[in-house]
Amino acid sequence: MPLCVGFSPKQLLVSLAQVSEENALAEHLEQVPQYPRVVEVSAKLPPTVLLFRYGAERTNGALEISMPCGTCSLLWMPWLPHQEQPARQPGDYRHMFVGKTVVMPRRTRCFGSAYAFSGQVHPVEPETPPAIAALYAETNAIFGLDAPGVNMCLENDYANGQESISEHADDERQFGDLHDVFCWVAGPASRLAVFRDKHSHAHILSIALPAGLYVMRGRTFQERYTHEFPKLVPQLFDSLRKHIGLAALGFPTAVPPTPKGASVTALVQAQWLQAHAKEVRQLIGSGALRRRAPVQEDLVAFEEWCLWRTSYTLRQFREPATERPQKRAK
Repeated sequence: MPLCVGFSPKQLLVSLAQVSEENALAEHLEQVPQYPRVVEVSAKLPPTVLLFRYGAERTNGALEISMPCGTCSLLWMPWLPHQEQPARQPGDYRHMFVGKTVVMPRRTRCFGSAYAFSGQVHPVEPETPPAIAALYAETNAIFGLDAPGVNMCLENDYANGQESISEHADDERQFGDLHDVFCWVAGPASRLAVFRDKHSHAHILSIALPAGLYVMRGRTFQERYTHEFPKLVPQLFDSLRKHIGLAALGFPTAVPPTPKGASVTALVQAQWLQAHAKEVRQLIGSGALRRRAPVQEDLVAFEEWCLWRTSYTLRQFREPATERPQKRAK
């Protein structure tokens, strides 16, 4: 059946587990707090549900959405009880050059290997935490990957809805023959992922991806498609940062740049709004923003905007990262 708004992966996955007599899995799937939610789809993308059996009596259910080419797909599965989510320890905001020096709108760390993207090499951390090494092992086991399997991790931490990653493809040359991209996600935020045709930039799919594991599968996925996690409710953020009522509470308006001359005004203002969420809720609830959106809708949107999310993207390392010009920024 074609994918459509209102499609319920939870119902299908629970039913699959029950039919397969995986009763413990069905019970777990019933308790998963969030499932992917299709927001917009511009092509007929047939979804399927799968069971992954691996290791010593391990089983998980997965949603798989076929991409238009027919040979690539997007897969998502929830965390299982035995899988340890890494403790949140955000890295640093790093600079990148895109015609001018800017600060990436998220914090990053690299494990296993330095990672070349956004026109520079991001250094590797001296040690890989056990919880991330466990994600390597779990990924290799679930998908039956031969050695070396996945052996490097890029961690992206999104503190709130202002933090994002722009349209890009994970097509860097430093990776091996394993073309699938595995991304474990922790945290309460379910962020919108937007997939487009890499060459025409035509929209294909917008889907909210919550905590769990999503995989961009297929040898040519990164050659054919781009993906991004855009800012949440940017109009609401702009309305808040311009409202005179916040100035009396100490809302930062004059934020000095970094030593490299990059602006961090939006990042600092977003952190202030998050730290003063109670006051912001009161402002929104009073109707003082005078936006077209209903007050209750803005309150819900702000609650979602305040949620954090950390992703751990796993790849197979092949060659040392070297700095070279990039055509795009992430």
